[in-house]
Amino acid sequence: MKTDRSKIFSIFLLIILISTFVSCNDDFLDRYPESSLNEKTFWRTPEDAKMGLVGCYRWWDDYAHIIWFDALTDNAKNPFDARIPFMALGEQSPYTTWDFFQYGGGAEESPIRRCNDFLKNIENVVGLSDSIKQQYIAEVKFIRAYDYWRKTSLYGDVPLVTTPLTLEESNGFKRTLKKTVVDYILNDLETSIPRLPVDAPEVGRVTRGAALALKARIELCNEMWEEAAATAKSVMDMNKYSLFQKYEEIFWEENENNVEVIFDIQYVKGTYWNQLWQHIMPHGEGGWSAVAPVQQLVDAYICLDGKSIEESAIYNPDKPFDRRDPRLRYTIICPGDQWNGRYMDPFSLVDQKAGGNNLDYYVKWAQYGSSISGYHLRKWNHPSVKTADLNDGGLNVIIFRYAEILLTYAEAMYEANKLTQDVLDQTVNKLRDRAFVRSAGLITYPKVLITTPNLRDVIRNERRVELAMEGLRWYDITRWKIAENVMNTDVYGARIGIVNPTTGVVTYEGNESIFIEKRKFDASKNYLFAIPQYVIDNSKGSIEQNPGY
Repeated sequence: MKTDRSKIFSIFLLIILISTFVSCNDDFLDRYPESSLNEKTFWRTPEDAKMGLVGCYRWWDDYAHIIWFDALTDNAKNPFDARIPFMALGEQSPYTTWDFFQYGGGAEESPIRRCNDFLKNIENVVGLSDSIKQQYIAEVKFIRAYDYWRKTSLYGDVPLVTTPLTLEESNGFKRTLKKTVVDYILNDLETSIPRLPVDAPEVGRVTRGAALALKARIELCNEMWEEAAATAKSVMDMNKYSLFQKYEEIFWEENENNVEVIFDIQYVKGTYWNQLWQHIMPHGEGGWSAVAPVQQLVDAYICLDGKSIEESAIYNPDKPFDRRDPRLRYTIICPGDQWNGRYMDPFSLVDQKAGGNNLDYYVKWAQYGSSISGYHLRKWNHPSVKTADLNDGGLNVIIFRYAEILLTYAEAMYEANKLTQDVLDQTVNKLRDRAFVRSAGLITYPKVLITTPNLRDVIRNERRVELAMEGLRWYDITRWKIAENVMNTDVYGARIGIVNPTTGVVTYEGNESIFIEKRKFDASKNYLFAIPQYVIDNSKGSIEQNPGY
């Protein structure tokens, strides 16, 4: 359940207020806003400092960055937003690249620019205790570090800007080596962690656990194996977080801010809402099915014997969703699954029960909003969601949860040649126990042993299925340098069959699957995003394009 909604409301009311002070139209990273807060009248009292802090939280991240990002990968397909298909097809350019992450830091949406303004002006505030001041600074440095983690992961070298820039100062600003930026933000986090509280004074604010989780993610993404392992272990040793009992229910609104959530984006219906459900709900409920899981993700879920579908003797291609890792059906609505009083049928043009058009029919030109793959997203979803809530949703979107910490620890220990059976039991096997036993009620689960063949692949696949559709897959396939393998392929949806409208049983008369598209990935350039052309133009040539674009 949401905790202390009055505090949440107060925070986001302040966000609305602060937004009126920070509007501008500049385009380059961290240009000083022409209509910035008046330093002669603002930045004087503790109340001003709190309002400035809340302004830094404004759009520090967004649900779309999480939900849509898997559609750039071998996990899903988004047929609607033009930028995403371009990138998934390997056809992005400086004119079509997805600039949600503000390489150029445009206008007030730039978290880095807002954070730099805050860090400069907080020194002018009178009457703020040093401990509160240092906590505020630590929170803001977390937000700035998070934004720089994304930028360096996607673009490589980026301008490292740590103070507000005037228009003149921003001209000629150049890119900074990725390693320099990473070292800088890790140092920021290192000094910030002891200044942050273990428990947030107001829900939605940065905590020590959140800063440690970000530090571990940055270290993992930069192959700092021993450091990532140590940071992840420090989160585990806090004894504050644990695995929520039921996997599917982690992502339900009624269980927000549960014991597994380390940090999330706080949304409130009617105040600071999102359109998450509009994007992912099946068309039968008025949704757009804009993030459709694809067959590659479905195939990644192991069978109950712990083996892949290629190796398992219990896998039945005519009952492809049975006897599989329970997380498959907790993440994806498969053909024949029950959903909102019906059996999901993406194959029939006509609704077999009610007659007329079947709104769940997969063919992309049949009606706007049908799943292009025949699969729908169950994670983040719930059949009780009302139509009125599709564009006014209050579901929090999780950024860091304890399961990621466990997977980071397992991977980092493996890569550092320090993996033991005890570590596997603390991490991967705990997740499997939760998924197979605690969530699904099975008696046993397929335990991973230190002697398991291809252990690296097992750990990586565990990360994929546990964190599927949580916005991390792109970062994983690029840092593992496997994107050129998993993205250069034909992409398919479900195998076409007939769904019995009374029982949900799916029968197949052939082997044809829904063909979605042919993707490509150029390893010589696509491991980095193209820098938006407007950034290069506005920099007067001081920003150079990434190779190949």
